[in-house]
Amino acid sequence: MQTGRHLWFIGFMGAGKTHWAARAADVLGRPHLDLDAVLEARMGRTIAEAFSTLGEDAFRALEIEELRRIAALAEPHVVSTGGGTPELPGAWAVMEAAGRAIWLDVAWPDLVVRLSSERDQRPLLSGADWEARARALWLRRRPVYARALEVWREPSEAQIQALALRLQSTR
Repeated sequence: MQTGRHLWFIGFMGAGKTHWAARAADVLGRPHLDLDAVLEARMGRTIAEAFSTLGEDAFRALEIEELRRIAALAEPHVVSTGGGTPELPGAWAVMEAAGRAIWLDVAWPDLVVRLSSERDQRPLLSGADWEARARALWLRRRPVYARALEVWREPSEAQIQALALRLQSTR
């Protein structure tokens, strides 16, 4: 693993990207950026409001623009992406050129439990058939996420510590 590079935490919504990226940033002594939070601050509205007022295509255009801006930062960051970020045209090239992706691969039953309590905040989960649509989206995105060089199936503090040791040993 290269040092001086960004770490991109990717995975489906509800996988814990923000939590585990923030923990990794704390342990590594790097700044953490949550792409969704950065976008919300920039737009002055929530992701759900942006989907509603701008539409998904306009939101995704802002998302890839912000991803490129973050990738260009000289200081290494730990970044939690949006669940759909890796699917954006050009996103993998940006992330690979500027660092390394870590896929948080959480089992579908665990995601359903997490997402069922977060549906109000997630525009792609509106409607009565949310679980079937979310599963189809999860299945569609898995091959995209699988391009990551590192996969964490059960994220843990031990994995954070192992990551820190690997980064220290490559200095």
